[in-house]
Amino acid sequence: MLYFVCAFYNEAKPIINFYKLKRVNENKFFQVFEREDIKLIISGVGKINSAIALSHIVSKYGISDEDIVMNIGICGSKNREIGEAVLVNKIHDIETKKDYYPDILINHRFEEGTLETFSKPVIDFDIEDICDMEGSGFFKASSKFFSPHQIQLIKIVSDHLDGVRLKGEFVENLIQKNISTIDDYINKMKKSFIKKDLLNDWDKKMMEQVSSALNLTENQKIQFNKAYIGYKIRESKSPEFIKNILNVRVQGKNESKREFKKLISKLYE
Repeated sequence: MLYFVCAFYNEAKPIINFYKLKRVNENKFFQVFEREDIKLIISGVGKINSAIALSHIVSKYGISDEDIVMNIGICGSKNREIGEAVLVNKIHDIETKKDYYPDILINHRFEEGTLETFSKPVIDFDIEDICDMEGSGFFKASSKFFSPHQIQLIKIVSDHLDGVRLKGEFVENLIQKNISTIDDYINKMKKSFIKKDLLNDWDKKMMEQVSSALNLTENQKIQFNKAYIGYKIRESKSPEFIKNILNVRVQGKNESKREFKKLISKLYE
């Protein structure tokens, strides 16, 4: 299933039209649009509304390891161009000071960036990159149901925090101009979720030997597994350089940690 969560209708309309979604009239709580393999819900503004809407839609239609859940909407920025689409790789909640990290495992055509989520509209405020009012709530709720690589946020810059009231048609045009790129990214994600034959016998053997050689903790094994799979998805080949790790003789936890960090960095290059 592909789930979309949008704050308001003007953000959702281009998606509804592109995927030919139909209104679910019997839903009394939210505006929901669907076809067999896609569900879109309009949450209303704010991180709590976004979290409630996400929880509602996935609880109603179910979850699986191959689902994709996306928050598409506008954002403010001081430095980026109006209309630029940003794939979020970090979310910072201004109120709670907590950070969240979606996993981006595939090649894409977006600029990546850091999203700061506020509880109130932001006007003439010094932000790091881009900002909104839903991102952290959406991600926190989504992470209760999905893995980080299934959760994606794409934000389109709509203003420079100057307090200008945005017209609905303007917002629709911003989303519409990026809808093909969004769809291309979704299709790549779907292909990456096809797990059959992703890891061959060489991969499995090498991963086991490297884990043993570096004496990885359970948490490190999880990070290593994600990085390894991400490399295979992006590069469509096994990371043969990884066998060089077997020639390294680590002594002690500190040396193991250094080699592990170097390995992860290499897998994400």
